Amino acid sequence: MRVFQKKDKNEPEEDKAIILFDTVKNGLLAEKMILKESLYAKKVAPPPEYRKGCEISVEIRCADQKIVERLLLDKGITHQGIITF
Repeated sequence: MRVFQKKDKNEPEEDKAIILFDTVKNGLLAEKMILKESLYAKKVAPPPEYRKGCEISVEIRCADQKIVERLLLDKGITHQGIITF
Protein backbone atom coordinates (compact mmCIF):
# COMPACT_ATOMS: atom_id res chain seq x y z
CA MET A 1 0.00 0.00 0.00
CA ARG A 2 1.34 3.40 -0.93
CA VAL A 3 1.11 6.28 1.48
CA PHE A 4 0.35 9.70 0.03
CA GLN A 5 1.20 12.81 1.95
CA LYS A 6 -0.53 16.09 1.33
CA LYS A 7 1.65 19.01 0.42
CA ASP A 8 1.79 21.60 3.17
CA LYS A 9 0.74 24.86 1.51
CA ASN A 10 2.60 26.84 4.19
CA GLU A 11 5.86 25.05 3.53
CA PRO A 12 8.28 27.18 1.48
CA GLU A 13 9.54 25.72 -1.81
CA GLU A 14 13.18 26.41 -0.92
CA ASP A 15 12.89 23.79 1.80
CA LYS A 16 13.14 21.05 -0.86
CA ALA A 17 16.01 18.94 -2.11
CA ILE A 18 16.20 16.50 -5.01
CA ILE A 19 18.09 13.22 -4.94
CA LEU A 20 19.57 12.24 -8.33
CA PHE A 21 19.92 8.57 -9.21
CA ASP A 22 21.85 6.55 -11.78
CA THR A 23 19.02 4.04 -12.31
CA VAL A 24 15.23 4.15 -12.18
CA LYS A 25 15.28 1.10 -9.91
CA ASN A 26 17.31 2.93 -7.26
CA GLY A 27 15.01 5.94 -7.46
CA LEU A 28 11.90 3.82 -6.95
CA LEU A 29 13.49 1.86 -4.10
CA ALA A 30 14.59 5.07 -2.39
CA GLU A 31 11.14 6.65 -2.60
CA LYS A 32 9.53 3.51 -1.19
CA MET A 33 12.07 3.32 1.64
CA ILE A 34 11.71 7.01 2.55
CA LEU A 35 7.90 6.81 2.61
CA LYS A 36 8.12 3.67 4.76
CA GLU A 37 9.97 5.78 7.35
CA SER A 38 7.03 8.27 7.33
CA LEU A 39 9.13 11.00 5.69
CA TYR A 40 8.10 13.18 2.74
CA ALA A 41 9.14 11.81 -0.66
CA LYS A 42 7.82 12.49 -4.14
CA LYS A 43 8.97 11.22 -7.54
CA VAL A 44 9.87 14.12 -9.83
CA ALA A 45 11.75 14.63 -13.04
CA PRO A 46 15.18 16.13 -12.45
CA PRO A 47 15.85 19.53 -14.01
CA PRO A 48 17.44 19.06 -17.46
CA GLU A 49 20.77 20.55 -16.35
CA TYR A 50 21.07 17.91 -13.60
CA ARG A 51 20.10 14.79 -15.56
CA LYS A 52 23.02 12.42 -15.33
CA GLY A 53 21.80 8.84 -15.39
CA CYS A 54 18.06 8.47 -15.43
CA GLU A 55 14.85 10.41 -15.76
CA ILE A 56 13.68 10.01 -12.16
CA SER A 57 14.61 11.77 -8.96
CA VAL A 58 13.05 12.00 -5.53
CA GLU A 59 12.09 15.23 -3.84
CA ILE A 60 12.60 15.39 -0.06
CA ARG A 61 12.58 18.04 2.64
CA CYS A 62 15.96 19.66 3.33
CA ALA A 63 15.40 19.08 7.04
CA ASP A 64 15.32 15.31 6.36
CA GLN A 65 18.43 15.25 4.15
CA LYS A 66 20.85 13.76 6.72
CA ILE A 67 18.34 11.09 7.76
CA VAL A 68 17.69 10.17 4.11
CA GLU A 69 21.40 10.02 3.30
CA ARG A 70 21.91 7.61 6.22
CA LEU A 71 18.94 5.46 5.08
CA LEU A 72 20.32 5.27 1.53
CA LEU A 73 23.75 4.29 2.84
CA ASP A 74 22.36 1.68 5.23
CA LYS A 75 20.21 0.08 2.51
CA GLY A 76 22.97 0.22 -0.14
CA ILE A 77 20.98 2.43 -2.53
CA THR A 78 23.39 4.44 -4.62
CA HIS A 79 22.66 7.97 -5.76
CA GLN A 80 24.56 10.53 -7.78
CA GLY A 81 23.98 13.49 -5.53
CA ILE A 82 21.53 15.73 -3.74
CA ILE A 83 20.74 19.24 -4.90
CA THR A 84 18.95 21.86 -2.80
CA PHE A 85 16.94 24.88 -3.87
